[in-house]
Amino acid sequence: MKKIKLILNFLMVIFLLIGCSNDEEADPVTGGNPLEADFTFTNDGSTFKFTNQSESGNTYRWDFGDLGFISEEENPEHTYPIGGQLLVSLTITDENGNEGFVTKTITAPEIVIIDIEIDGDFDDWEDVEVIAENTTGDSAIQLMKVWTVGEKISFYLEGNADMLLEICQIYMNTDADETSGFLDDGDFPDFSGAELLFEGPLVNDSWGEFFAQDAGESGWSFNNSVADASTLNVSAIGDAPGEGMKAVEFTLDKSALGLTGDYLGVGFVELTEGYSTVSTIPGDGSYVRIDL
Repeated sequence: MKKIKLILNFLMVIFLLIGCSNDEEADPVTGGNPLEADFTFTNDGSTFKFTNQSESGNTYRWDFGDLGFISEEENPEHTYPIGGQLLVSLTITDENGNEGFVTKTITAPEIVIIDIEIDGDFDDWEDVEVIAENTTGDSAIQLMKVWTVGEKISFYLEGNADMLLEICQIYMNTDADETSGFLDDGDFPDFSGAELLFEGPLVNDSWGEFFAQDAGESGWSFNNSVADASTLNVSAIGDAPGEGMKAVEFTLDKSALGLTGDYLGVGFVELTEGYSTVSTIPGDGSYVRIDL
C-alpha cells in the first residue's frame, strides 16, 4: 500500500512539473500554443492606418469596432463615420490553425454634422473653420469659409460695410497644378495657375459667366464658356454675427468645374462697377487651397 502511495505521489509531481513548464494554454483544437498578436496605429483625422506587428500568423481579421466593419488585409486603413472611444481587435492565424488575439482602444474624433443651405441664414457656418482671413482689418472681405462635403462646394464670405460685391472675379485652379493655366503675377503672384474664371456681379444675376483659360499663361480667352450662371447659387448679402459685419454664401457644382486634381485653388477678387479693386482674399498673394 505504501508503494502504491509513493508511485501516485511521484506521478503527481511529474504532472505538476510538466504543467508548469509552459504557462501558455494549448489551443483546444490544434493542440498548439496561441500566437502573440499585436498592432500599432496612426490617424489623420477620422482615417486610421493599422500596422500588424505580430511575429507570426499569415491570415488576419480586423474588427474596427464600428457596427461590424471588418478587414482581412494585413495593414488596413479605415475611416470612421463615428467618433469616440472604440475597441479595435486583430485575430491572427497561422498555417496550422493556431490563433492569436489582441484588442486595443482608439479614440476617433467626433464627427461634426453640417448641413449648408443657401438661404441667407448664416448659423449653418458656425462650426466650419476659417480657411482664409485678411487680418489687417482694412480689406472689405475679411474672411472665407469653405465646405466641400457632397456634390457642391459651398463658400461663406464675411466683410465690413465696404463689401458690396458689385463685380467679382473667382479664379479657380482646377487641376492642382500651379505651373499651368493663367499665372497671375498681379493679385496672386505666389500661387495661381487658374483654368477657370467666373466674372460678374455675385449677388445680381443680371449677367456673369464662367470662362475657361486657353490663351496660354499671358491671358484669358473669353469665348469659351464652360458653365452658365445657374452653376452659381448665391444668397443675398445679410448681417453677419459681428457688429457692422456683412456676409454672403454661395455654392458651385463640382461637376461643372472640370476638377482633375485632389484640391481646388481659389483666388477671389472684389471689384467696383468701374473695375477698380476693392479687396482680394486671400490677401497674401496665393490662392487658397481647398482639399477635395
